[in-house]
Amino acid sequence: MKSYLILLLFLLSPFIILGQDNRSVSLFDCLKKAREYHPYYLDKQRLEDSRNLRNKNVSTMWLPQLNLNGQATYQSDAIKIDIPFPGMNIKGSPQDQYKVTLDVNQVIYDGGSARAQRKITNATIDADLQQNESDVYKSNEPVTSVYFNLLIMQKNKEVYESTFEDLKSKEGKITSGVKNGILLQSDLDNLKVELIKTKQFLDDIEIAIKNGFDILRMLTGDSLINSSRLLVPEVNFQLNDSINRPEIKIFDLQQKTLEESKYLSVSQKMPKLYAFTQLGYGRPGLNMLKDEFQSYYIVGLKFQWNIWDWNKTQRDKSIYSLQQDMVSSKKDAYVRNININGTNELTRIQQLENTLKTDEEIVTLRKSITIQTEKRLDQGIVTMSDYLSEYNSEVKAGIQFETHKIQLLQSKINYLIIKGIL
Repeated sequence: MKSYLILLLFLLSPFIILGQDNRSVSLFDCLKKAREYHPYYLDKQRLEDSRNLRNKNVSTMWLPQLNLNGQATYQSDAIKIDIPFPGMNIKGSPQDQYKVTLDVNQVIYDGGSARAQRKITNATIDADLQQNESDVYKSNEPVTSVYFNLLIMQKNKEVYESTFEDLKSKEGKITSGVKNGILLQSDLDNLKVELIKTKQFLDDIEIAIKNGFDILRMLTGDSLINSSRLLVPEVNFQLNDSINRPEIKIFDLQQKTLEESKYLSVSQKMPKLYAFTQLGYGRPGLNMLKDEFQSYYIVGLKFQWNIWDWNKTQRDKSIYSLQQDMVSSKKDAYVRNININGTNELTRIQQLENTLKTDEEIVTLRKSITIQTEKRLDQGIVTMSDYLSEYNSEVKAGIQFETHKIQLLQSKINYLIIKGIL
């Protein structure tokens, strides 16, 4: 059974390799992989972990706070009682004093500080997550650029391969014409020169395509993208006045963070109530007249209210309001730039649509001219140089037509990326 499986894998391996080499790749798959492969992509989970840790830190504000304190002092004077009492020996408090205390403080009411701090934490993390999404979203632009450049180069390669085969098929016919004295040797030489130039174009395109796929692999992290067949994307293109870019949400979340900061500033001025306990051991204890080490404790409530902060809270609120105004200005400027870029891309789309209409007419006319020139070449009326000139014009017209079609698709995709729709 093991030998049979090895033999089966050996027989199927060429088909498996062929399937991998000829697999198709779509633009949208590349965009998805590029986002997931982006160095910042894993930061999303790190930011969420940071949110949880920060919120846990905020929650500790409601847990008892424990402080261990120690102190040793020597003072120049101390309590002394010089009045003698029969049967009693009162020394007074010592001049060297020692104490160790454990202080426990429990917040009962914090004026809303913890709640405001938690809201600021969540708003800040949300803004950081949206900034991360913006950074990752920007990977769409280089991937789209490389992908469409590859589409254009692959289309050029197809055209030049067809051109090479077409010229190669004419080589025998021209050679025969030279032997029969119908055509000149220079005609054959011109054809051979054109074949060499076409081969040079193909070699250059091959190198450019390889480089393009190398870059695409680096952007997507997909090592299997190797001269794969790129699918021409189907675009559901619609004009859209709305902007769904992640940067817009960043500005909104920054506004929210500043608004929560106002509430935190106010809450810090609100009254606060604490319960406290102090456990101590030292000399003297609470009885200052007893010159010996003893343990003690104190329990109680503490009230704190900053009734006057010299208008610091009001100034802080004004600062946050000014920062909100600046964020609004940045948002307005960003929206304006997006609209300008979108308008420019729409203009390019309209230009390409108009160009394609004339391109199609030019290609039809160029093919007709080439056919007529070829007939005249067979009749010896024109030279091979004249024919190749018209033939190259037809090839260039065809390449321009195919290139403009791909560029139109690219402009539509760019418009969707600019608007944040894709």
